[in-house]
Amino acid sequence: EEEEGAADGNSAQGLEQHYQAGEEASAADPDIVDPAQAYFDRKYSKSRSSNRTLSKLAMSRMTSASVRDILRSVPQSHAREVATLIDTHKSKFPLWMSYLQQNFNILCYGLGSKKELLTEFARSTLRNRMSFLVVNGYFPSLQLRAVLQDITQGILGLSGKFRNVEDHVEFICRLFKSKEGEAQQPIALIINNIDGPMLRDDQSQSALALLASTPNIFIVASIDHVNAPLMWDDARLSQFNWLWAHIPTYQPHAAETSYTNTILSHSGTVSIHGALSVMQSLPKNGRKVFWILLQQQVKANDPKFKGLRFAEFLTLCQQEFAAHDEARLRTFMTELTDHKLVISKKVDGVEFVKVPVGTALLNGILEMLQENFDGDAPAVS
Repeated sequence: EEEEGAADGNSAQGLEQHYQAGEEASAADPDIVDPAQAYFDRKYSKSRSSNRTLSKLAMSRMTSASVRDILRSVPQSHAREVATLIDTHKSKFPLWMSYLQQNFNILCYGLGSKKELLTEFARSTLRNRMSFLVVNGYFPSLQLRAVLQDITQGILGLSGKFRNVEDHVEFICRLFKSKEGEAQQPIALIINNIDGPMLRDDQSQSALALLASTPNIFIVASIDHVNAPLMWDDARLSQFNWLWAHIPTYQPHAAETSYTNTILSHSGTVSIHGALSVMQSLPKNGRKVFWILLQQQVKANDPKFKGLRFAEFLTLCQQEFAAHDEARLRTFMTELTDHKLVISKKVDGVEFVKVPVGTALLNGILEMLQENFDGDAPAVS
C-alpha cells in the first residue's frame, strides 16, 4: 500500500510539473496556445459571418435572356468535328427506323444536347411513315395530362373526359390493342429528356412504359442525367424495351437549361415542379391553405385579380380547419412567401394575397394538387 501511495504521489507530482512547464512555455512563447483554453474560446466566442452578399455586388443580376445571348456569342469549339459527328449520327436514321419496325424503342444517351438531332429524325424519317409528337421533358410546367390530350385529340381525333392519367392511358392502350386500333397509323413520341423534372416521377414513368409496350406506339427519347437509368426497374425496362444508342453530340444544352435559375440570373417564376416540391414538404394544413387560395383565384377568373383580402382568406381557412388563428396562417404564409408561391401586398391599408402566376399555370398547379394530394382538397369552392 505504501508503494502504491508513493506511486500515486509521484504521478500527481509529475502531472503538476507537466502543467507548470506548459504554462511557463506558453508565457514564454505567446504562439503556443493551450488546447483546452482554445476549445472553450472557440465554443463560446461569437461566430462571424460575411455580409458580402450577391445583392451588394456592383453588377446586378442579369435576366435569363441576357445570359442566353452572352452564351450564344461564345464560339463553339471544334465546330467542324462536331458537324462531322452529327452527320455520322444522321446517317444512322434508317437503322433507327428499322429498330422501331422491330418493336424496339430507342433511348439516346451521351454528352451534349440531342434535341436538334431527334427533331431532325422525326421530320426527315418519321414524317411520311407515322404520326409523331415532340415532348420537351425539360419544360418546368409540362403536364403528362396535356401530352395524352394531344395524342387523343390532336393525333387520333377523339374526345373524352377522363378521371385521371391512368384512365386516359388505359383508354389509348385499349384503342391500339383493338381491331379498330390495328388500322390506326403508328404513333411515335419524341421525348427530349425523358428524365426531365416533370417526367421522372413514378406516375409519369409508369404511364410512358405502358404506352411504350402498346402495339404501334413507339418512343424515341433522350436522357442527360447520370442517374436516369435508376428510374426503371426490371419490369419497366421490359415494358420500354429500350435499344440504347450512344449519341454524343457535344452541343450545348441551351434549350434544356433555359428554364433553370443560376447565380447569374433569376427568373422569379413559379413552376409546377417547384410547387410540387414545396407541397411535399408542407404539412396537410399548409397544403390546404395554398389550395384554398388557388381555388379562390381560379374562381375569380380575372387576369387583373389583385388578390384575396387577408381577412377573408383567414375566414375561409378557419372554416376548413386549416388555420385556427391568424398566427398559424401567418406561419404557413411565411413558408409559401419564401418559396415565391404567394405574394402579399397592401392597397389602401388592406392586405391582399395571391399566387403570382397566369391562368394557364394556375390551372396546371391546381391539377397537380388534385393528382398528388386529392385527400387534402378543401370543401370550399
